[in-house]
Amino acid sequence: MAKAVGYNFYLSIGSDVSAFVKDMIANPSYEELDSTTSNTTGARERLAGLADWEIKVTLANDFADASIDDILFAALGVQTAIVAKFVGPTTSAANPKYTGNGIFFDYPVGGLVGAMSETTITIKGSDGVPMARTESDA
Repeated sequence: MAKAVGYNFYLSIGSDVSAFVKDMIANPSYEELDSTTSNTTGARERLAGLADWEIKVTLANDFADASIDDILFAALGVQTAIVAKFVGPTTSAANPKYTGNGIFFDYPVGGLVGAMSETTITIKGSDGVPMARTESDA
């Protein structure tokens, strides 16, 4: 069985911010609905409810003009096209792309004395459409 190693992450938040990504987790999900009724056989029944998704990403900060700080601040609170890939920019069966329109509401800026400045944001699906997963750019 093949295994994957996370490296060379690709992330676009309206523009390519891949050079700043330290870690990234995509989480497509559905609400869990309890559909158990009195006709149960003694076990709980469930249905999938509304779809949702989020991508949690930690990025290295750079406050130079037109760098990651400018990109993230401009995208804060704005619905933006999101593209995420986990093994480089080429889309394939071994490196699918995850896409959707997303928004993030918090952009914590700061750090510790003597430590690299980073920020973690959580991008959430924003247009009522589930996250898409595709294996080609066609």
